Amino acid sequence: MKRKVKNENFYLESLFIVKNQPSFVFIINYEDGIAIKLIPDDTKTISLGFLAKEGLVRLRQNGSVDEENLLGSFVSIINQESDIKRINAYKTFFEKNGYLNSIKNNKPLIITLKELDNQNRLLSQLLALSSKLSHGNRLNVEDTISIIQFLMFHRGTNQSPHKLSTIILNTSNFLSAQKRKSLDETGKITIFDSARNTNVTLDSEFYYDFLHSNDVEFKAMRANPYFKSLYELYVLGNFKFDDIEKKAIDVFVNYYFCKRDKSDNSFLKPALFQVAKDTFKEEIDYYVKNIKPSYNKEKMSPSWNVEDLLTALYFSLFYMNPEVEIYRICEYCHKPFKLDKSTSTKKIYCSDKCRNCASQRKYRMTHKKRGT
Repeated sequence: MKRKVKNENFYLESLFIVKNQPSFVFIINYEDGIAIKLIPDDTKTISLGFLAKEGLVRLRQNGSVDEENLLGSFVSIINQESDIKRINAYKTFFEKNGYLNSIKNNKPLIITLKELDNQNRLLSQLLALSSKLSHGNRLNVEDTISIIQFLMFHRGTNQSPHKLSTIILNTSNFLSAQKRKSLDETGKITIFDSARNTNVTLDSEFYYDFLHSNDVEFKAMRANPYFKSLYELYVLGNFKFDDIEKKAIDVFVNYYFCKRDKSDNSFLKPALFQVAKDTFKEEIDYYVKNIKPSYNKEKMSPSWNVEDLLTALYFSLFYMNPEVEIYRICEYCHKPFKLDKSTSTKKIYCSDKCRNCASQRKYRMTHKKRGT
């Protein structure tokens, strides 16, 4: 969306500036699918900036805003239905804003559509999680757990910032390395369930039946590639009371048992809200860990050294306060846009253009039904 030139220079107002390298972008066929090839162009520079209420934007040479809401522009690409539409949308985005990461040694880079989609989904899910957090303890349990599990366990080739992901993939080694809990002489074990905030006593028969029997009652739950490990950790893991991983495990296990029994899961909301906040923090901390503070002598104020576009996109979420501002999905173009909660929470379109297009579409549909 184009915007009128401001009188003030955005360079002097921005919390950080990113100087990105443009590239010549080509769509190619590569090994197992379609891909993008980027050839660095060292004759030009693309300037990106961030202002608290504006988010991440692309700048003109004079310091005014050329395009707003780059975060929304990027994550909305995943909504394109076909591979061709998505790869062309990525091509356009990179031509305007430069690639996500710094291109090493100024050499051509090839990245597949699958890799791009995976990074996009991670950022999209984190954006969705920030929206859930804006609801506090009123968040939707099933949707929120789905988002958290995606961020923890569906990262493709991306390294996970979540300790629980590593524990799940190495459950046996983890339990062997720590002093795991054991059944007492009566064949029972008592654990503290942080999701229920009470002690829970299990007997050996139930525990072993769950893990090993062919009982249809447990079959669907054991089919989940992560649940068997989660349940072993739930019963035998010797975690500290306030461990992030302990609370997440307790929430997941209770959620699946509630789902099996078709019982109410609303009691999970307080603990799930904490798990969601921890997950959001771990994700953000991982992607902004290389950002360094600096002092801007022109503004006589602190600034930040942000190394690349991907870091800048995550840093824009780092600065967002869910109690003050949220992202909402435009009901016409499906692009996320930032909404100031202090002014209005009823806005459903990202721009006047989308609002007008939606009105025209409704008008056409109404007259088509009337046969006029």
